[in-house]
Amino acid sequence: MANADVSIADIKDPDKARQVFQCDKKNNISKLVNFNYDQALGAVVPELEVDGSNTGIVHSFTLTDDAFSGEPFINHKQYYFLAVAYGHNEFMKYSADAAAQVENVSGLTGQKRVYLAGRGNIKVYTGIPHINIGETNPASSYGDGPQIIRLDGQGNGGLSLDLTKETIDEIMSKSPADSANNTFGNSNFPISYQPKYKNNKGPLTIKVIDPLNVKDANYVLRFDSLYKEKINKVSGELGIFAGGDTATKYNSSWTLIDNSTGTEYHSDQSVIANNEQLFLDLGFSVVLNQAYYPGTYMIGYKSTGQLILLKYSVHCRIITAIWNLQLHMRIVPENGCPVFMIRMSLTLITGLEQDLLLTLQILLMMTGMFIIQEVQDRQLL
Repeated sequence: MANADVSIADIKDPDKARQVFQCDKKNNISKLVNFNYDQALGAVVPELEVDGSNTGIVHSFTLTDDAFSGEPFINHKQYYFLAVAYGHNEFMKYSADAAAQVENVSGLTGQKRVYLAGRGNIKVYTGIPHINIGETNPASSYGDGPQIIRLDGQGNGGLSLDLTKETIDEIMSKSPADSANNTFGNSNFPISYQPKYKNNKGPLTIKVIDPLNVKDANYVLRFDSLYKEKINKVSGELGIFAGGDTATKYNSSWTLIDNSTGTEYHSDQSVIANNEQLFLDLGFSVVLNQAYYPGTYMIGYKSTGQLILLKYSVHCRIITAIWNLQLHMRIVPENGCPVFMIRMSLTLITGLEQDLLLTLQILLMMTGMFIIQEVQDRQLL
């Protein structure tokens, strides 16, 4: 807010208010447009209320610059902020387009106001940046993450993983897989059964939110029993038959245990909520996101007979996967001929869809290489 006198009525005036942060539930609903009646025009006019990120609820973030000047915050100067919660509902899409009148799907009887702003706790807050006073020398900064060791289970939580050099060296020091003498479960099988991940590169998002409260400690995060849960409105497509637009994920709650004290901290929400849970007394937060398996899901049919498919892929991590494949290999002589052996753990290369994996296999065969173990994106189990 430009000053302490700005109110909720001024938030659409860019001279008085600028949006500096937004988050919303991850549910494929992002742009919220209300159709309001304009008396001067004598017609209903669309107005964008929210352009959401659709990435999940976040409870901590950082600001470093003045949204009005574009310059970094000045110590000991007062800055003003206002937070607005909002809700969404759309029983039927509103449309005045004659070609878009579809019974129970869209039309003039659809919902004109899908966005509703909250009315409680609407006040301006004052923030004053300043240098820490006293003998404080935190060993971490906001956003830092710890090293994570996977004790059991599988999955990457939809994240891009990166193993430590120690774990990679462990994998590469082992003998090649052998369906007769060296199978999964053997100590010498080319995999790390308890891999270590680089900081901020594990299957969980754990970050420092208050460096002054972080203590030197070890924690164990334990999942409770898994159960399947149906997810509704997976695609947000309108006109899908009742009972459709759904998919299933494995769901669970979780418990964080402080090994030094035995204190247990329980999750506020399940792993499919994609919620950032704050542990203010510990100085960090935890986010777990249950990913879909990659591939194509049939989620329903429309009245027109159209089959609705939803494809989850991880193409954003293809380059990383190929780089890892090329990097972690060694030449093993076989009958006098060098053969390129690529060894990896289940977490070394993640997110390969079947079509990509097939492409890589063909590419490697053409260059004299071959894959001895296949992996794919996994839900947290």
